[in-house]
Amino acid sequence: MRLNNIRAAAVRQLEQAVAIKAQELRNEIVGNFSRPGTGRKYRRYNPNRIHQASSPGEAPAIDQGQLVQAITAWMVRPGHWRVGVAGGEIGKIGLYLEFGTQRIAPRPFVRPAVEKLRRGGN
Repeated sequence: MRLNNIRAAAVRQLEQAVAIKAQELRNEIVGNFSRPGTGRKYRRYNPNRIHQASSPGEAPAIDQGQLVQAITAWMVRPGHWRVGVAGGEIGKIGLYLEFGTQRIAPRPFVRPAVEKLRRGGN
């Protein structure tokens, strides 16, 4: 009976650690967007609004903020989490930015966050 209690406690601790890491990854990804872009500046939506894009290789510069707001961590089942954008047009935009297209150079924001956490950075 005591062995079962120890096992249950270990499983709970492991599930909690996985949840914390998923949230850390989500926060790191979102944090990549907070860095200002160094790309070209241009007017967006109205003559008074200037947007500065990111340069190739930088995380995307925030324009309207929809992609950043859509990044989330969610539990699939106990001990199993996913971090990302759930489908739709915003999800496609995230893929295009992360990996690039024929006309857009990559603006990675997920892979640098994963690598930073893999190296033990916070």
